[in-house]
Amino acid sequence: MAPRQRAPPLEGGGGGSLWWRRSALSFLIGATVGTLGTYAALTLYNGGRKRREESSSESPSVSSPLLRLGAPTPAETLSIKEGYITCVDHRTRNPKWVLERIQRRKEGETANNSRDNIPFYEDQAIPRHMRSKLEDYAGSGYDRGHMAPASNHKATANELKETFSLSNIAPQVGRGFNRDYWARFERFVTLLGRSRTNTEAYVITGPLYLPEPIKNFSSVSGGGNNNGKPPPNPPRWQMRYPCLGHAPWLTSVPTHFFKVVAVVPALQAADGGDAALVGAFVIPNAAIPPDTPLSAFAVPLNALESAAGMQFFAPWLDGKNRRTSLEMAEKRWFAKRRELPGSKDRGAPVQLLLPEVPSSKRTPKTDATPSALTTVGHDTPLRVAHVCEVTGCTLPREKFWEDFKKNDTNSKGSSRKSLRS
Repeated sequence: MAPRQRAPPLEGGGGGSLWWRRSALSFLIGATVGTLGTYAALTLYNGGRKRREESSSESPSVSSPLLRLGAPTPAETLSIKEGYITCVDHRTRNPKWVLERIQRRKEGETANNSRDNIPFYEDQAIPRHMRSKLEDYAGSGYDRGHMAPASNHKATANELKETFSLSNIAPQVGRGFNRDYWARFERFVTLLGRSRTNTEAYVITGPLYLPEPIKNFSSVSGGGNNNGKPPPNPPRWQMRYPCLGHAPWLTSVPTHFFKVVAVVPALQAADGGDAALVGAFVIPNAAIPPDTPLSAFAVPLNALESAAGMQFFAPWLDGKNRRTSLEMAEKRWFAKRRELPGSKDRGAPVQLLLPEVPSSKRTPKTDATPSALTTVGHDTPLRVAHVCEVTGCTLPREKFWEDFKKNDTNSKGSSRKSLRS
């Protein structure tokens, strides 16, 4: 059973200085990953702190004598790396989310740093009894899967090295997923940020823990306590997933992984431009048939937010009616996606996140092309379009990295595998 979510720590006791430090980190984030990254972090931390400060002036309970020994510390650690930001969940010992920015490389810029012989390592900023350990993965059968791919962060040796911190890693199925379908998905997202000269992509990646249907209620509850009969409204879902390591120091194995992608104008990433693409994806942590279209795993952003318990790029989307534009684009795309091959092969847990669109209310089909960034369907100007609506969400071919082996070798001549996480 997944651990319960803890309530945010209250102001008072010894917690004040902690929130001041987080506020300072939020300002540092702006210099590290740009304005969209700042929005994400400020929403989670600085904005939450402001709301608690406002409530503290109205409610004297935050200065309760019950807090004499202090409130519990937060169940997560925010860590700013050179190329990405990670928020580590102490309960699952996995990243809760990882935020990165992907840009087109500048003229003359190279990424010649090699990942060869870079070891994975534990994040010393997290208390040892609350972090994942290298020994958890040893002999487990799971890969150490990157959230921010190593191939996206090779500008400096240190930036590349930091992607191997376990605060950027979660257990992933290897064959058929991390080494195959997920790698192709990562490459697709990378190209979204680097293939256009005047855009950049902000990407949030993380694990999900989604429930599975309860097929036999009596096997879960022992038959119920309604005179031996099942209750009239029994639970229909349960949470089940493996854990690595030794209790109670366990690293949870996610059932799914998500990515939220926002492609925005590079020079107006914070507050301008109508040409923006947004998409949310949820993929099971399992071997995926290679011919499964990526569009099969697109989900509504607000449904993902409900499942993940957090909002993504909220201040940016809420400005200038961008969220409304996105919801309109999602409705069009999901109505169209129902007719695509493989669209029903996701399994019950992912279908929890999919909208039910009655056929009588489906939006008429529209033809979307890469030139339709600002006008998609019915000649209606949109500030935000769905990623799949414009790009088609076509993945690179299987084992695409083999195309680069001849041209991407180190001085010793061994393959770098630089395009795989």
